[in-house]
Amino acid sequence: MRMSALRVAPLVSCDADGWRERVLVNATAGDGLEHIQVRAGPQGLDIFAFYRVATAQEADVRLRRLVETTIANTPELQFWRIV
Repeated sequence: MRMSALRVAPLVSCDADGWRERVLVNATAGDGLEHIQVRAGPQGLDIFAFYRVATAQEADVRLRRLVETTIANTPELQFWRIV
């Protein structure tokens, strides 16, 4: 299992729990996602995800793809960006 971390920043507000739920809605069984945690920080939200994959690079690619999909599929997140 590999961990990946990513930071997203808002132009509008959204809480960490709300973000976590939205990401989980966009995850699929084939993603290999084991666990996800979202924490609020001074620069935005930090997303930590654990994947069943062979390399850390693969985990990073999967998390980035999942977050991009979540932003694209969720109108209220249209002003969020990966930073």
